Amino acid sequence: MINGFDAAVMAAMNQWAQASALFDQTVLFASGNNLVKAGVLLMLFWGAWFRTGPQQKAAQLHTVATLIGCFVAMVVARIMVLTLPLRARPLHEPGLDFTLPIGVDPGIMDGWSAFPSDHATLFYALAAGLFFIHRWLGMAAVLYVTVFIALPRIYLGYHYPSDIVAGALLGSLVVLACQQRRIMDNLVAPIWRRSVTHPSLFYPMFFLVTYQVADLFDNSRELLRFCKQFVEMLLA
Repeated sequence: MINGFDAAVMAAMNQWAQASALFDQTVLFASGNNLVKAGVLLMLFWGAWFRTGPQQKAAQLHTVATLIGCFVAMVVARIMVLTLPLRARPLHEPGLDFTLPIGVDPGIMDGWSAFPSDHATLFYALAAGLFFIHRWLGMAAVLYVTVFIALPRIYLGYHYPSDIVAGALLGSLVVLACQQRRIMDNLVAPIWRRSVTHPSLFYPMFFLVTYQVADLFDNSRELLRFCKQFVEMLLA
């Protein structure tokens, strides 16, 4: 069953599908390019980290808290995807009469549950974290995520609007929780201090974490799957 909100938004957006090959190809490119999706947001975090002034330490603490929140939110999102009933993506839903935009592979992500959106979870989590660094920067990030990440995934039939909303709420709430004083004092601050006491260890790890965020943790997931298969083959 498709709720009225999802049906109305999908119908309004899908009417433009195949109207312009250039538009469809542009949306498809933006949706699949990690530089467009994550590069801009992570550039803002790196810039805030090295910005000099009285707010530098606070910005760095919020950055660490945000990255922790992104990891936790993605884990929660994956657990939900694996445990909740399968929700077929719009382009795989025969009852929706969805017109496939030009260039979209009709078999993409077939069998993958759409709820909640891990893209929305991760990137709205990043945008929420930027609010704690600079309010206008956070608002700009939310607008960027909505235009260049969320709406394209709805237009291409990868997600229903409710998948995006659920992911956005999940990511934002987890990052908000990670900014609470108890977590900041007991977890975030000790990690941040390593940037001062052990910069040769901290910054390579910081780069690796932000790289994985930019990659939506895809390489980490592949590594875990390989390790699981490796152990299974050893025990077989």
